[in-house]
Order: sequence, then C-alpha cells, then structure tokens
Amino acid sequence: MMCLSSVSFAGYPFVQPVSFKPQSTSRRAPVAAKVPWNPMYPPPVEPLVSADNSVFADPFSFSAGFTHQPFSGDFGIIRFNRVLINDGGHYSPQTGIFTVPQDGRYLISGLLTAKQGDHIEVVLSVSNRSVQKLQSSAAHAAGQYGSSASGNCGCGGSVSFSLILPLRKGDRVGLVRTAGQLATTEAREILSTFSAIFLYAPQVNR
Repeated sequence: MMCLSSVSFAGYPFVQPVSFKPQSTSRRAPVAAKVPWNPMYPPPVEPLVSADNSVFADPFSFSAGFTHQPFSGDFGIIRFNRVLINDGGHYSPQTGIFTVPQDGRYLISGLLTAKQGDHIEVVLSVSNRSVQKLQSSAAHAAGQYGSSASGNCGCGGSVSFSLILPLRKGDRVGLVRTAGQLATTEAREILSTFSAIFLYAPQVNR
C-alpha cells in the first residue's frame, strides 16, 4: 500500500490524500464451462435478424379463372370458379370475393374477355366502393379471332387491369359485371382471370 504525504501550500486548502489499493486478484470473472466439440452437433448460431415473426407476414395470394356462365343471368359479382392458387384460402369461388386478411399493399389484376359479338363492362369494387371502371372494346365480327385449340373461342373484345392498392383487413374485393357477357368455350378454357397478391405491410411512421 502506498501513502502520499500531506503537503499544504499557502493559499490552497488542505486536501486529504487518498490511498489507492490494488484490486484483489482473488475474485476473477467466471470461466465458461468447457464442452467438447462434436462435429455431429455443431453449436447453434445466433441469428442476425430478430426471430420475432410478428414483423413478417405470411404470403397471401390467389388466382382464379372464369370457365362457365352462372345459372342466373342477373348482373353482379363475377364468380371466377376455377381456382389456380389460393394461398391462405382468402378467395371464395362461391362468392367471387377476396377478403383481405391483413393491412398492406396488394397487387390486384385481371383480364376480362367479352363474349363474341358483345362487350363487357366491369367495376372493380372494394367494400362496395367503386375503384375502377373497366370496359372492353367494341364488339368484333363473328369469327374474327378464329378458333382455339379446343374449338371455337367465341371471343369479343377484352380489357385488362393491374393496380397496387392500400387495403385494410376485412376489405372485400371483387369484380362486378354491369353490362355484357364473358366469353366461354365448350372445353371450359380460361379466357378471363382475377388475381391478387400481398406485397408488403405499411411502414410504421417514424
């Protein structure tokens, strides 16, 4: 132990010196237990990204085609009956409605082909709100588009769309036919489609 002698100078107050003791070496940091290395069971690696799954959302998507006319000729929501993909099961072919499972940005797209000699008018609806009106070109003469591999196409004009929309959980998205008829074939080929895919969740305001 080292002690400093007290010295006083004129004009300065006396300060009691402080003695310094070296830190005891008897208390040391604990040493991790040594575990033998086994190549069959490598030690776990800490992930670089948080494992909190709430930050990420499961993919939601669907794509469906129209192959036959409904029994009722009344105008209304188009029921795309042939489901090609339906991740999450949020599209109903019985109603033609896609129910949004989570807030976010969604890509909504579709292709509508009118019956030969006719045109088609459709409204993209989100929870009974009109988002976009779609109308095919004027009716074409019969046989202008020729025949498909499985028989006469019977197609008129067509119209397509693709939109990125901010949707909220519980929104109901569908295509409402307001005029005309969609084309079909005897082989039930897909001539009209309706699709949606979840892109990303909205950013948190900072």
